[in-house]
Amino acid sequence: LLNMDIILSMWRKMIDILVQYFPMLFLLTSPLLAFAVKLLHLRRKAPSLSFFIFALHYTAFIELMLLLIYLLYLTVNPGIDVLEWIMILSSCLYLTMAVKQVYETKSWIKSIAKAFMISVTYLMICFSIFVAIFFTAIFLVLA
Repeated sequence: LLNMDIILSMWRKMIDILVQYFPMLFLLTSPLLAFAVKLLHLRRKAPSLSFFIFALHYTAFIELMLLLIYLLYLTVNPGIDVLEWIMILSSCLYLTMAVKQVYETKSWIKSIAKAFMISVTYLMICFSIFVAIFFTAIFLVLA
């Protein structure tokens, strides 16, 4: 039977590893997000680099929002529920407006649908990479 101190020590090491590799999550997701956005705009003859730049802008926005929400949490402490809603609504609004502006979508419904598909795809990509980082952390702690 493992001692509780050993378990807490292993947990702290695992959290440290997750925090260390968390920024790589966004770095790794940008090319995958660009590919997903390109798949949504197959008829558009834009260079692949333009989709990558769009993905970098969206990723930078998400990182900025995470930073602002973290600062709000440290200073005002409005509650996690409020911060989650701020993050969700702002990222949905930003992505919808970005899709409409950048890809010159004619209708708001189409922009919302594409933004929704991009969001779901991005969440699946982030979750998959987070799980991979999590299992890597477990492996490194147990090794």
